[in-house]
Amino acid sequence: MRLLPLLSVLACEEKLNEWSETSDWGSNVTAASFETDMSGDLSEGEILSSLDWAQNSSVACWPGTEHQNFMGTHVFYSIHQPAHSKLTATVTPQDANVDVNVYILQQGGGSYQIPPDVTSVVTCEVGFPQSTDANPGEEDSAYVVAIQNEYNVLIGVAGPEGASSGAYTLRLSLEDY
Repeated sequence: MRLLPLLSVLACEEKLNEWSETSDWGSNVTAASFETDMSGDLSEGEILSSLDWAQNSSVACWPGTEHQNFMGTHVFYSIHQPAHSKLTATVTPQDANVDVNVYILQQGGGSYQIPPDVTSVVTCEVGFPQSTDANPGEEDSAYVVAIQNEYNVLIGVAGPEGASSGAYTLRLSLEDY
């Protein structure tokens, strides 16, 4: 599975400084705020061999009854989340017929597990239409909060069953918390 570097340790410090007055995104961050949009397409991802990791109690993203919402291709982005921050990921389809969902895996500072090889996370938050199972053309959003610790975060954008392409915009917002 290809991991698309977003910010994190995979990005250069110059890029980070575009979004923040702070040049050190480690534990000394006191004012790390940014908002950025990026374009993507489900065709850049892959269908996962299994979604069982998501219903595992040490991950707890979504119950197995909701797998159909995530059986399309998955595209991943990574970011480092500093302590005392709230990270929000919002995915918006660029076409009224495209349905995309978003999830955020918050992981310890020393790990990056990529689905389907995820065994445990600090938290998983997910944005998808739980009551209708589909909302083509509408945005979905999720957020995670880091209180005392910094985290590695993996953001997944996924299509429902049968979705292997579809353009979207992913908006990331990081704010002090």
